[in-house]
Amino acid sequence: MALTLSDELLNQTVNLYLEEATEKLRAGAKAFSIGSDYHTGLKKTEGSLTGIADMIEDRDIASSAAQTPTDISSGDQTAVSYTWKTKLLQAKASEVKRFAGTQNAQDALTMFFAREYAQAIIKQMYEIGLGAAVGAISAQSQLVNGDGTAALNYSGLNGQLAKFGDGSQSLTTLAMRGMQYHALVGDASTSKAVDMVMGATIVGGDAPTFGRDAMVFDASTMIDTVNSKAYVLALVADAIELNESESREVFFDKVGTNENIMYQFKFEGGFDVKLKGYSYSTTAGNTKAEILTAANWTKIASDKLTAGTLGIYTA
Repeated sequence: MALTLSDELLNQTVNLYLEEATEKLRAGAKAFSIGSDYHTGLKKTEGSLTGIADMIEDRDIASSAAQTPTDISSGDQTAVSYTWKTKLLQAKASEVKRFAGTQNAQDALTMFFAREYAQAIIKQMYEIGLGAAVGAISAQSQLVNGDGTAALNYSGLNGQLAKFGDGSQSLTTLAMRGMQYHALVGDASTSKAVDMVMGATIVGGDAPTFGRDAMVFDASTMIDTVNSKAYVLALVADAIELNESESREVFFDKVGTNENIMYQFKFEGGFDVKLKGYSYSTTAGNTKAEILTAANWTKIASDKLTAGTLGIYTA
């Protein structure tokens, strides 16, 4: 009998993996929000209001002059849906059965693919979500620290956090690649060390991340290998929202046209990318390259109400 995958079990298991990832992110990387929000179309637009924050002005208690109204304008914040597919994968029937065994083979195979699916989609969410934030913020010079000529260190990170001024404490999460994290930790441990005291090294000052949570992930979108630049993000809570935007599709079938009977399988899906304080172009496409393009994102909020700041350091 041919093996099949249980759609119900696969979706239930993927949901469990995503829920577990979301809980861990909320505990240690509040900048990320992962969920599901199915909809039609490749863009999702929500209304917003601007012009409210600067509402206070002088009042003359001796004046009876009429006041000129200040219009509050409405705007749109658009999220973009990245639609993806896997390669068309295949394996010999004998190999699949050897892996799955004979007892509860369908469930074993379904659980395996659910784990692989969840890991693949979350990794891609990280890649594109972080890359989109790098692209969007990079166009805002007042929110960018460094030009890629200096390595990440304690002083550089402090300068990056300072881009938010008195709102810097809202930057809850630092996102960077492993190389930059270890450079930061090494810099903090050496530059903040006091002389040896009876054989012990006394380390003063703040923790290397200034008390922020750090998300260390070697995303390809966080490095420019051509120009030897690495990116570090300092993000507010819910800076990057990632929601599955279409129901998951799984293809798994037995193919008998080759010399050996093969099983072929393929996954398809999609997820929205939404950045706090930025709106995606309604005319741009939704490929990975387009989503990472700075020109396709427009800042629609004041600096301190946006996703965060960007640091550019040597790779």
